[in-house]
Amino acid sequence: MKNVVFIIMLCLTFNFLSFSQDLNAIFEKANHFYINKNYTKALEEYKKIEKEIGEKNKHSFKLYYNLGCTYFRLNDIANARYYFEKAKRIKPFDKDLNKNLKLILTRLKDKEKKVTNGFFVNIYKKLYLSVSLNALTLITLIFFLAVFLILAMLIANRYDRKKLYYSLGISLFFFLLSFSLFYSRYKYTFQKEGIVFSEEVDVFSEPNTSSTILFKLHKAAKVKIEEQLNGYVHISLPDGLNGWIDRQYIKEI
Repeated sequence: MKNVVFIIMLCLTFNFLSFSQDLNAIFEKANHFYINKNYTKALEEYKKIEKEIGEKNKHSFKLYYNLGCTYFRLNDIANARYYFEKAKRIKPFDKDLNKNLKLILTRLKDKEKKVTNGFFVNIYKKLYLSVSLNALTLITLIFFLAVFLILAMLIANRYDRKKLYYSLGISLFFFLLSFSLFYSRYKYTFQKEGIVFSEEVDVFSEPNTSSTILFKLHKAAKVKIEEQLNGYVHISLPDGLNGWIDRQYIKEI
């Protein structure tokens, strides 16, 4: 367990945030508290930044990552995983982050089934996760404009139509590809998932406590949120299990 804590501590991010000078000062102060093992004070400072950027609907990989590390040191595994998962949506392939998430999984009571994909599915997934959502949005718009301009030139009938058809085919191909990557990245970034924050929670067959208990979940388990009804959440797991949980026991990522 000492090795786990040591790795988490080493992987703390000390780089400044890409926000205002005041927030960077708070970030530096929080890091100072963390280095000196005053994790409660560090958490207070990090949470100030989270509140500030949350009001502006902004997100920060560095902040979420450091919050995850801090909660881990405070032995709050549910919150540690919650913030590591939020950070992963921004940088899915960050090595330190994924190492820490693997360490979190070793502390869970519920062993999670790893989803295996085919070779080409994995390549496609790595492709759209390697590029930010903003970048894919821009690339898609560029190729859309290219298709639009070429069509306009064809209608004008003033240019070499053979070359225009060739250019249209290429532009259309890359537009469809970039749009597909954009859509997949969008779904990944805004997928509805949640972390269980109760020591143990019953999963029911229907959205009420009088229905059959199908199975139980424990703290820090991650679930996919399918729908919500009457204060209950319909969740599913990678192994196909699904059911209803009281909304108060889940925190949406």
